[in-house]
Amino acid sequence: MPGLKLQVITAGRAALVNAPNTGTNPVLISHVGLANAPFSVSAALTALPGEIKRVAAVGGTITADDTIHVSIRDESDAVYDCYGFGLYLSNGTLFAVYSQPALLLGKAAAAMLLLALDAVLADIDVKQISFGATNFTDPAATTEMAGIVELATEEEASAGNDKIRVITAWLLKKILDARLGAGSPSAFIRGLLGVTSAALHSN
Repeated sequence: MPGLKLQVITAGRAALVNAPNTGTNPVLISHVGLANAPFSVSAALTALPGEIKRVAAVGGTITADDTIHVSIRDESDAVYDCYGFGLYLSNGTLFAVYSQPALLLGKAAAAMLLLALDAVLADIDVKQISFGATNFTDPAATTEMAGIVELATEEEASAGNDKIRVITAWLLKKILDARLGAGSPSAFIRGLLGVTSAALHSN
């Protein structure tokens, strides 16, 4: 669930500023509150509207300059629908919130909830944010971080415009065969390439 834009709460933003107002404080996100109805997002909130449950099993990691990957887990037998959530600091301060009109997720009694999302926090130094747990995070893969990727379809691979999805070895060969001919390069072309390389090295 990529790119959810969170509203940083005024109190949460203040928690990032050190006492002399000369820099930033590190903060620890320790809980996530879940809301059972959509609510109006505002920086002035002091509590999460419609909060029905607060979950301590929250892990996270920084994936970009303005993005954190958050994983939320609830193994209880609770039953609920969730339309939004709030991130709480270890001192109980509401740090940031998100809400949407459509159902975000639903949980049945026999099911374990595991919600993974990327949260965009504008104008915040995300390097100052840490999480209570990192043992069950599954961020999207980047050139700098191991993580989860989505496989490209044949159409996406042929177009060559997608910068996020990855291609399998089988599909790569199929695309190359379609463009260059099956089994390319041929023995003749490989021979020419060898002669060209030898000529370049001799110069």
